[in-house]
Amino acid sequence: TTNYYRSQQGGNAPKRIILAGGGANLPYTKEFFEEKLHLPVEFFNPVAAVSVGKGVDTDKLGREAHLMGELIGLGLRATGKSSVNIDLVPTKVQAARLAEKQKPFYIGAAAALLVGLAAWAGLTSVAASKAADESKKMTEQKEQLESVSTPIESQFKKQAQLVGLATQYTNAEADRTFWPELIQEIQHGFASDSVWITDLDPVFNYNPTGSVDDNKKSKSTVKSEFYTLGYGVTGIENIKVEVPAVKGAKPAKGPATGPEITPTANAIRLRGFWRGGEDNPSGSNLIYTLIKNLREKPQHLKFTTTVTDPKTNKKSEVELKDDQIVKQLESAPAASDFAAPFEIVIPLSREVPIK
Repeated sequence: TTNYYRSQQGGNAPKRIILAGGGANLPYTKEFFEEKLHLPVEFFNPVAAVSVGKGVDTDKLGREAHLMGELIGLGLRATGKSSVNIDLVPTKVQAARLAEKQKPFYIGAAAALLVGLAAWAGLTSVAASKAADESKKMTEQKEQLESVSTPIESQFKKQAQLVGLATQYTNAEADRTFWPELIQEIQHGFASDSVWITDLDPVFNYNPTGSVDDNKKSKSTVKSEFYTLGYGVTGIENIKVEVPAVKGAKPAKGPATGPEITPTANAIRLRGFWRGGEDNPSGSNLIYTLIKNLREKPQHLKFTTTVTDPKTNKKSEVELKDDQIVKQLESAPAASDFAAPFEIVIPLSREVPIK
């Protein structure tokens, strides 16, 4: 025990042995410890710290003094005169004492929790009641407004139908007058005795900045032999507009059942001839001069196009150059010809249905 105390608990070597308790009454206990430990051994005497009454047998008390340590210690602690109070309480007793001390706090916390829950329930009930009242009021207001809004919505629907019908008429009229007005615009810009136009052809799906493959996708909307067709036969090409497929959608089986899309013209192709002479000293450059006249105040023509930046994916309008508009231009007529041919393609200000 001494070695354990010194090695495990870091204690110093004992200098004196004090025997206490009932085990000290065993014969030769004092001599045994003196021989084994080689230290002074004595019996614990707590009576020295207190006064002994006259009626007490001092001899017997002296023989049993080492048995009265707890009794005298409790007496001193009860009087409050002890220098040190040592209470070797078992773990269970200490836990019971601690629980007893903490019981008021637990009770108070539980009471506070119950009060908080009650307050929350009360506030929730009041809020729910107010919300129900507000909902009832709003429902009544909604019913009142619906009695007024329903006729108004009906009139709006009628108005939308009338606007849609009127838009069809106005669009049809705008499409009908577009071509005569375009011809007047071209006549005004190409006012020259040295140039005459022989062919005016609306073009479908034209891309002024496209590649050669893109230009192959553009089509003329008028049949080349339209002047040879008989009465009642249309001179408009039968162009079918392909509907772009939706990403992720499965291709439909069988023929398409939706309404046929009307093709539109987005450019005009002009073919003609120019001649030289005293009235045209600039020669073939006259065509560029006439295109410049059209650029000044375009109404139904457009000399810009929308391009998309491949890096930023932003769209912007850029001006078309003359070489992007002029597709064919002879520098001079042949020796046996009176005039030289030219061909230009100019985008339209809007797409016009071809019917």
